[in-house]
Amino acid sequence: MIHLQLSITDDPAFADRVTALINGAAVAEGIRSVSVVKIDNWFGRRWLKFSHKIMGVVGCRGYGPNLTLPPFKPSRVVSERCFERRDGSDWYQVADPAPVHLDQPGTKNQWRRVRELFPDTAFFWWSGGSRTNGRGSLMAYLPGACAHSGWYVESCRDHGWRESDRLLITAQELDAMAKGPGAS
Repeated sequence: MIHLQLSITDDPAFADRVTALINGAAVAEGIRSVSVVKIDNWFGRRWLKFSHKIMGVVGCRGYGPNLTLPPFKPSRVVSERCFERRDGSDWYQVADPAPVHLDQPGTKNQWRRVRELFPDTAFFWWSGGSRTNGRGSLMAYLPGACAHSGWYVESCRDHGWRESDRLLITAQELDAMAKGPGAS
């Protein structure tokens, strides 16, 4: 099982849900390589499929084979951990994975296509600071036959954690994923 590294500012209940979703998605999709990136704080739905800005103003998105890695500044990245599954066994952390987020001008990000750089890797970005600010986010890019697909979910602590926003995934899909394969 893939486990998250928590800090004092992370809410364990939010982290448990994120852990269940990451592991459920990886198993359900038969994924063998997973990258888990912790971002320093909450991030919004606009990051899903965001690629770069033109002239620093107009935001561009990538779709299908042109989907790029989201251009989070390396200073916002708390950790990048990569895991591989070998022969159907448990997950093993990769010692020195290639960095996901680079310190570079935003316009160069339009050439960092997920399918070309990491064709078989599933990516999960999750937000730190959930205990402190009562919000959390998780974004996924999952490999498919022709391209990666993505989804986003936001949660808030409102008498217990609940999903407050979703993009390109249903509540039923999230619940099935969190329960694991074969759950109904």
